[in-house]
Amino acid sequence: MNAPTPDFTAEPGSLEDSPLVHAFFDKATSTWTYIVVDPATKEAVVIDTVLEYDPVSGKVGTTSVQGLAAFLKQNGYEVTRIIETHVHADHATGALALKQVRH
Repeated sequence: MNAPTPDFTAEPGSLEDSPLVHAFFDKATSTWTYIVVDPATKEAVVIDTVLEYDPVSGKVGTTSVQGLAAFLKQNGYEVTRIIETHVHADHATGALALKQVRH
C-alpha cells in the first residue's frame, strides 16, 4: 500500500527537542489521526487511529491503518505507543489493527 500524505505536518519549533507532528484526516468518519515523532530518535506515538466500519454491511476495513503503517515504515518511525483520546462513537479504533499490520 502506498503511504498517504499527511494533511499537514508541524515541523519542530525553535525549542530543543520539539516534536514533529503529522496529521491525517479520515473523510468518512471526520476523524483526525496524529503521529507525533521525536525527530532525534524517530520514536513515534500514534493518536486516534481509525478502523473503517460500514454499519449497513457490518464489515470493517483497514485501509486507513495500512496507509499509516506504510507512512511509518517509509519514514523509519518506530511506534512506541498507540493512544486513543476518547471513546469513539463515530468509528472503531484501529489500534489493534495497526499493531497487527506492523508485526
